[in-house]
Formats: sequence, C-alpha cells, structure tokens
Amino acid sequence: MKAIGIDLGTTNSVAAYCEPGQTLARILENSQSKRWTPSAVSMAGDEVIVGEYALNNAQGAPENTILSVKRLMGRDFDDPEIERVRERVNYQLAAGEGGDPRVHVLLRAKARTPADVSAMILRKIKKDTTRKLGEEVTHAVITVPAYFKEGQRAATRDAGEKAGLIVRRILDEPTAAAIAFGVAVPNPDKHRILVFDLGGGTFDVSILQMVQPKSGQPQFVVLDYLGDNWLGGDDFDYAIVDRIIAWAKERYGGDPTSDLRFRLLAKQAAEQAKRQLDELSTVKITIPAATNIRGVNVDVDDLMITRAEFEDAIESSVAKAIDLANEALRKQQLVPDDISDVLLVGGATMTPLVHERVEGLFGNAKVRRTVNPMECVALGAAVLAAGTTGVECPHCRAVNDEIAEKCLQCDTGLANARDVGTVKVDDVTGMALGIRAVKGADADAFVPIIPSGTPYPLSTPRKEQFRATDRKIKVPVFEGNDPVASRNSEQGVIECELPEQFDANSPVEVSLNFDRNRIITVTVTVPGSDFFRTEPLRHGQPRNRPLTGEKDGGRRSQEEELADTIEFANRFLDAYEVYMEPEQTRKLRGDIDRGWRDSGGPRIAQLIMNDILSCEVAIRLCSADRAREGATLEETRKIQGAVTIVQQAWARGDRAEATEKSKTLNAIVKRTLERRQGVTEVPDRDYGGLLAVLTRD
Repeated sequence: MKAIGIDLGTTNSVAAYCEPGQTLARILENSQSKRWTPSAVSMAGDEVIVGEYALNNAQGAPENTILSVKRLMGRDFDDPEIERVRERVNYQLAAGEGGDPRVHVLLRAKARTPADVSAMILRKIKKDTTRKLGEEVTHAVITVPAYFKEGQRAATRDAGEKAGLIVRRILDEPTAAAIAFGVAVPNPDKHRILVFDLGGGTFDVSILQMVQPKSGQPQFVVLDYLGDNWLGGDDFDYAIVDRIIAWAKERYGGDPTSDLRFRLLAKQAAEQAKRQLDELSTVKITIPAATNIRGVNVDVDDLMITRAEFEDAIESSVAKAIDLANEALRKQQLVPDDISDVLLVGGATMTPLVHERVEGLFGNAKVRRTVNPMECVALGAAVLAAGTTGVECPHCRAVNDEIAEKCLQCDTGLANARDVGTVKVDDVTGMALGIRAVKGADADAFVPIIPSGTPYPLSTPRKEQFRATDRKIKVPVFEGNDPVASRNSEQGVIECELPEQFDANSPVEVSLNFDRNRIITVTVTVPGSDFFRTEPLRHGQPRNRPLTGEKDGGRRSQEEELADTIEFANRFLDAYEVYMEPEQTRKLRGDIDRGWRDSGGPRIAQLIMNDILSCEVAIRLCSADRAREGATLEETRKIQGAVTIVQQAWARGDRAEATEKSKTLNAIVKRTLERRQGVTEVPDRDYGGLLAVLTRD
C-alpha cells in the first residue's frame, strides 16, 4: 500500500510521495519522465488518451479534447457561470439526462461528467506512480482550491474514488503549500503565513497560523480564506486569445470563434506567449492555417504583443487578486506587517506583474521562494498522506483506521472524528451553510446555520428552529455569504412530511453537520417529539428528492439498485476474495456495510463498483469465468490455460507476475466476446448490469 499526494490542477497535475514517518517529499515523474502531467483528456478512435499525448492529439480532434475541466467540477448545467466556459472552450457542453442537474462534456458524442474526465487523469497518475514506486498506489490526498464549494469538493472525491483510489482527504491547496513550506523551516517557531495561490483556473488567498514546536506535531490552523473560482492563469491566456480574435477580425473581416480548432490553437498559442513574456518584452504569435474565414485559409503570422500590452490586459485581474488579499487581512484585523511569510503558489504567480504587486504589498523579504510554486501543493499533500495514521474516536480517543465507520473499541460513529498523524491541520469553512427561509415579507432570506469560518469536523450539529407552514416540509440548503439565498450556491433540497398528529404550523428544528470529509447531513426534528428525519446531501443527484426515499414512478428505486449491487459484491467476495489484497477486501466489506445503512444508495453503490473494479486480478478472473459461457471448446481451453497461469503466479505470492499474466487473460476474453455477437462485455443478467466494463484495458 502506497499513499501519495496529488495536485489535480486546471492546467497540469502533479503527484508526490513521502515515506511514512518522514517529512521530505519528492515529485514522482510520469511515464513520459515529466514532473507534471497536463490535465488534458482526448479520444483517438475509441481510446482515451491523457496528458501530453492528449495535447498532441488535440489539433486533429479539438472537439474531443477536454482541457480545464476543473472549472466545471461540481457545477450544474444551468449555472450562469457555465455560459462563459461555453464561449471559450473547444468542446461541447451538455445537460444531464433523467433529472441529473450536472453539466456534462461530450467525448465522441458521449456525455460524461467533469468528475468522469478528472477520474481519467487520476487513473493515469495512479498507474504512473505505481510503476514509479514499484508498489500499488492505493491511497491519496487530493487537493482543491480553498474556495471550492461543497459540490466541487464532492465531485473531486468522486473522481478519486472512480479512479480506484481511497481518498484520505480533500485538502485545500494553500494548506498543502503551507505544509510543504513548514516542513522546510529550519527554526521551529510560530509563523503567520499568507498563501497567495493563483493557479490555472482559480485564486485563493489564505491566512494560516503555523506552530512548529521543538518536539511534537507541527500544527497548521487555517484562520480564514477568500477566493474567486473564476480568476486564474486561464484568464491571462484568454486576454491574449481576445487579442488574436480581434486581429483576425480586423485583418480578414470575419469572426473565427465558431471554429473549435481555432479556439484550441489560439489558446495554446496564448499560453506559450504568456510564458515567453515572463522573460521577453515582446513576442510574435504565429499560428499556421489557424482557421478559414469566408473560404480563405487564414494564418496568424505577424501579430506582435508586448509585455506592457499584456500587463495592461490583465491589470484588472491582478488588482482583483490583490484586493482579495487585503480583504482577507481586514477580516482577521491584520495588516501586512502582521504576516511573517508569504507563499506564492500556482504557475500564474510567475507572471512578473503578479509577484511584483505581491512584493509591493508585503515587501520582498517576506516572499518565500524555498518551494517551487508549481510543485509545493503536491509536496505538502504527500507529507499529509504519509503522516496520516488514522482517525481518533471523539468518545474514547482510540485511533481507528481511516475508512472505519464506527470505533472498534466503543462503537461510536466516526463521522466527526479528526485525523491523527505527524502533521495536524485544523480547517475552517470558507462560506456559511444554511437554508432559505421566510423572514417577514422576504421569502428569499438566507439563514446561516453553520457560519463562515467554523472549524470542522463539528463535534455536534449546528441547529436553528423554524415554524412550518405546511405538513410537507421543504428544506433548501445553500452555501454562501450573501443574505439573499438565491444569490448563494444551492446544495440541494430535501423534503419530508409531518405525521397527521402534528399541526401544520408546528415548530421544526433543522440541523446541519459537516463530517471529516465535509459531507453535509441534514436532520429535521420536531422538538418534544420522537419525529426524526436525517439524510446526507448528495451532490449531482436530481433535486427535490423526498427525504423518505420514495420510489420514482415505475422505475427501480435507488434502494433496489443498491441492493442488487451489494448482492453482486457479496457473490464476488465469496468467489474471488482469495485473489484480492487484504486492503481491497477490507475496503469492499466496509463499503458493503455502509451500503446497508445508507438511505439513498447511488454514491455508495458507485463506491462498491469502484472497489470491485480496482481488484485487477480478481475482476479478470471473474470475467473469464463468465466468458466461458457459450465459448467454443478451443476458446474454453485457451481461457482455462491463461487462468491457471494467473492462479499459479498468485499462489506463489508473485503479485506482479499475476497482474501481468491477467492482462494476457483479459485479451483472450475480449477476443472471445468480440467473436460472440460482436460485443465486448460479459453477459450480465445475474449481476445487475455491473459487468459491462469488466474487460476494460
């Protein structure tokens, strides 16, 4: 078992590893021997391509190349901000089906969620780092912008789980950078750190208190943070893209923006020009065969941009970031002199205008350059991944495994347990969490229940009392800091109905809770009675789902789908547990147990599927058993021969050999299935449709 840190970036993603018990992390190169992997996904035929090869494939398939997908994570299709993405990107956005509110992207006409695309990137990282370390990577700490909303964090966790990773923690990027800086500080002492994090797609400014005693755990306490999810290096690129578009319009009298290939080429040229302007005063932009306007092939061949022009174009964005830094100081009643260390994080901070303005505010002497702004986030995440040893029971203080649901000693639930390890991080909420309610004549009032800046996980839920206006209670949950609910981010709406013995205007108590994974649980009670309804909010599911879990028309309910998944998982364990690693078995059994207690099911069902699909050898043996049904005698002999080789290698304890030979088995199974009716999946009547992907590469 190996645990790594992953900076899942807008433009590039980085992975790092730290030996358990150590504090010196190192960057893990990918299969192309590069320290960074472009966060790009493309399709070549039916093959998914990730990283540098995806960028190389982009010009020939711009509509099937996804870039900057991080900006879409956890967002709904009807989000007004989505329109600005649609106007910029070289691929198509689409609405979900069946009431799914999430925005989707189209890859070869197939709709996929941003979490699906991010999972493809994470799978490559998992595969490359496993090869680099020589041992299976199973766990990860994945970072997100501090100002990511709960839906965006949930989507990131889902992406990690879909990639077959056990996600130890979703960690704020500025906090990860502070950890990387903190472990390199030569003299243990108190530091008040401001992290200025300007990445490819987002901006965060965080203030942290670091206490590193001469002996004991270094501790990082997040005091506050502000940010903008639509401010980043991408916006610097688009300032140059706009210049290219204006040049083409003026020179050729036509608008090239409807050409998806042109959008992609202009973005790539702009990104290259931005980097060159870090060192040069003037750059020339050249794009051969950029587009076709009114039947004429157009080259961008003599467009010159100076650094002064570029800085003028991005001036308002940089000023906005500096304003947010000043606002974060004011919220904590601090001035620049109260900050001991300023960390520049993210590739966009290498833009001269950015670091000049930061130095102008805080002074050059406070800006620390001991960690690479492009790598410090992954390094800090790796330190935390290596240092996490479990979770502490809030009742008896016993340390339990991080995936445990209940304490092994006292049976207390561990939803509110805190991580235990060599590095301690105390996080706070960046935005308030509350509900929309009626206040006098205002029917769109936001009532905070968990205030902004609240440390989590909470020891007890936060609650507010309201008066019902009907027996049918609707609880719309929002996240934000605006007093008008609709101007905040809707997290979900749950409903329940009061029994007939309660008056329509009965007092109702609504409580909200964050667990250690920032999953929101909503509970509705009637004071003085035993009426009790509770449910975790599930991002990305159709809204207004009743709290009571009613079935949707004649379709199979979520509970039935979950029950089928659990039934298949138990059969899978019975037949193939001997070919699973102990960690895989423990994870699957734990999620099956969670499934029996889960009221809705879709997230847990997906977790169980991910657990099964991560058991590479077992799943291929399972698919081989199913493929023998209807196979010819010769096909059966080939399958059995390959199965025997895999089983013998496993019995010898040679896991690497067993895994490698299982790939040969998988190829034989695929040929058998392709011969049979031209399909590439195993018949799945007994398994509830779960085997359609068992013979994936």
